[in-house]
Amino acid sequence: MFSNHDETPQIPPVNHNNSDEIVSRLRALVPSPSAWTSELTSLNKLGYIPEIVFIDAGLVTTLDAINRRNFLDLFRAVAEFDGYRTGQLMIERSRSPELAIDTETFALKMQHLVLSVKRKTFSLGQIKISDLLTE
Repeated sequence: MFSNHDETPQIPPVNHNNSDEIVSRLRALVPSPSAWTSELTSLNKLGYIPEIVFIDAGLVTTLDAINRRNFLDLFRAVAEFDGYRTGQLMIERSRSPELAIDTETFALKMQHLVLSVKRKTFSLGQIKISDLLTE
């Protein structure tokens, strides 16, 4: 009545090198939702697990020549971990720099902020906005 036989199907190892082939097969089945669903079920049984991938394209906008120059200069200062220059640029290129109070202290605080981020992360690709906002 009881069997020691394991009835769980053996799943072959997933070969991710054939992803293009799988995508092509699925694209061909788009007009037939039931066939598409059936193919996904078969792939799942073979050990494939669907994933959703989000690609962050970053800042997408059009800048005029002045704003582009401002953005690139500020980005360069941050990328070079020059916090003092970052602070200066933020004040100089704001809409009303004459309203800034204690610009020297602001630039020094920006230097401190950028250096603390630099200590935590060693490349610009690892810097998270949350690191800057928590400082």
